[in-house]
Amino acid sequence: MILVTGGTGMLGSHLLMRLVQNEPMVRATKRKHSSLQVVENLFHFFYPEEAKTLLNKIEWVDADLKDTYQLAKALHNVDTVYHTAAIVSFRRKDEIDMIVNNREGTANLLDLSIEAGVKKFCHVSSVAALEKVEDKKYTDEENYWKTEKAKHAYGISKFQSEMEVWRAKEMGLPIVIVNPSIILGPGTWQSGSSQFFSSVAEEMYFYTEGGTGFVDVLDCVDAMISLVSTHWEAANGKRFVLNSDNLAYKDLFTRIAKEINTQAPKWKISRRGITIAYWFESILSMLMRRQPKITKSTINSATNRSYYSGKLITETIPFTYRSIDEAIKRVAKQFLWEHQNR
Repeated sequence: MILVTGGTGMLGSHLLMRLVQNEPMVRATKRKHSSLQVVENLFHFFYPEEAKTLLNKIEWVDADLKDTYQLAKALHNVDTVYHTAAIVSFRRKDEIDMIVNNREGTANLLDLSIEAGVKKFCHVSSVAALEKVEDKKYTDEENYWKTEKAKHAYGISKFQSEMEVWRAKEMGLPIVIVNPSIILGPGTWQSGSSQFFSSVAEEMYFYTEGGTGFVDVLDCVDAMISLVSTHWEAANGKRFVLNSDNLAYKDLFTRIAKEINTQAPKWKISRRGITIAYWFESILSMLMRRQPKITKSTINSATNRSYYSGKLITETIPFTYRSIDEAIKRVAKQFLWEHQNR
């Protein structure tokens, strides 16, 4: 039995879609009140005739990563785990809970996997858990953190989760880690990277000067399955950065706008400009008693330029990345399809 944690998320749902094509049954965890709508939309978009049959091959289990009893039940008869579940937030009020939940949830899953005799454990980390070195342009697998000072909370949570995985490796659990850059794929459209498409569709007027690495969600899934099922000997005990290309945000938004037939943002907003907007937004959010749309973490992400190298996996196993343009076209097509079929 294969277990996928975080099955309702963007990466988890795509992983399930691939796995059920070759497995008689796959078990997946979700939170008790999580919606299956993203998963169902995905299956119906890719396999309209087979969607119901394929969805029935998923055994859903309600399991909170902090609940060891629920996790132990989910791990019954499981020999392979894909751990994609994690809280992602850039809101200040969520920072402590996110760090504790991601670290302790991963630790619980690892400890119970050791007890259950799991033979293969694939952990999804992030490039946020890597150290950026000033005199080195491209960040890769060799960039280890030296300090948590000045790091944003999500990065800290993923770094600490990775430390738990390395601990479990020393205790005898066979593991592999993947560190994706920003994953491009369809999701709720109002959160995560999927929000790029809905934001551009609403005709953004401004773009920031930053940029980062991007990877197709299908590349992440193919890499994970290939490392675990076909090339485990080469993958066991290692980690791999997954990154297809490094793009400026303006470039990304322009390509998305072309595919969904809307206007690309025209005016660049500087770090000073977005910082001013942040203070106005902070005051407005307090007056209206709502969460701010701009945070210090999002300012840093939007205005910094990061470069990542994802070539190690291509040098280790037979693997080729899709082009980012291919990913953008496919995700834009699904974005339009879902909005037309509401």
